[in-house]
Amino acid sequence: MKRFLTALLCAAVAMSIFAGCKKQEEAVDLPVEKPETEQQTEVPNPMTEVKSSGDFEALGVYLSVPQGAENVKYYIISNELAEILFDYAGASFTYRAALSEEDISGVYEEFEADPGIYEAGEGDTKVALLVQTAKTGGKLVTWQLESATFSLYTTTPLTDDEIVAICKTVASVDLPKTLALLRNLK
Repeated sequence: MKRFLTALLCAAVAMSIFAGCKKQEEAVDLPVEKPETEQQTEVPNPMTEVKSSGDFEALGVYLSVPQGAENVKYYIISNELAEILFDYAGASFTYRAALSEEDISGVYEEFEADPGIYEAGEGDTKVALLVQTAKTGGKLVTWQLESATFSLYTTTPLTDDEIVAICKTVASVDLPKTLALLRNLK
């Protein structure tokens, strides 16, 4: 009898627990307002590939590559900056020019303390070449002709004489043509 009462008591407790529980309501799918899909905006590529350095004349500058250069690609960046990428003498180069007095090189490396200063051009096109050696070994050369700024950069560890020779080769063509373009802008 004791077992019967214990079982009955347990059954009564269980029934009172279940009786206190409400039947769960069925889930109802309510319409959820979804925000309108935002238009995805893409940043336009500021680099436009062009066919030749003749396309740079509209920017007021002229750039060329040394004879024998390979894999030559011409770009205009943000409608302001002329750029040529090319391979020459076992190294890859980025050559830039713009009507600007600011640094246009796009090179953000640490450089050795003492840059070399060399000359290129003659007469009205004589310029000072500032040769900087990156701590990683690359070379950056910058020069200015009136309001036009030029830069030539390679990650290849060249000597100053090697990169200056390349600069003098391109400058002998580019400086007179750029000077003529600058004078036509005035």
